[in-house]
Amino acid sequence: MDIKLSLRLLIIHTIIVLTFAAIIFKNYDPSPQAPNEIFLLWNIILIIDLPSSFIFMLLDANLITTSNTSTIIKFITFPATTFLICGGIQYYLLGKFISFIYHKFKNSKSQPLKTTNS
Repeated sequence: MDIKLSLRLLIIHTIIVLTFAAIIFKNYDPSPQAPNEIFLLWNIILIIDLPSSFIFMLLDANLITTSNTSTIIKFITFPATTFLICGGIQYYLLGKFISFIYHKFKNSKSQPLKTTNS
């Protein structure tokens, strides 16, 4: 169960992020007059990845907004890559932690209680 849970969480997270990236890319309108509220979908992933998404917020505020990069890199490629890496690590480690706790409690219940007679 140890590696299986971690990999399952990682794969599920990857599928969710790539699905959101595909939806955003498909609905993106490159014309300057078009409102692109579709980028707000990243907020859902931001909430799902909450502890690790602080890294995205720091990187986004400092690196991406100050550089002259294309809109696709700024709003699709960079968030998808950051969420895949940071969120993927987070959910992999979460699976490891859950497995560790599960095995610890499972092993402690299987051992008989030691009693001392005085």
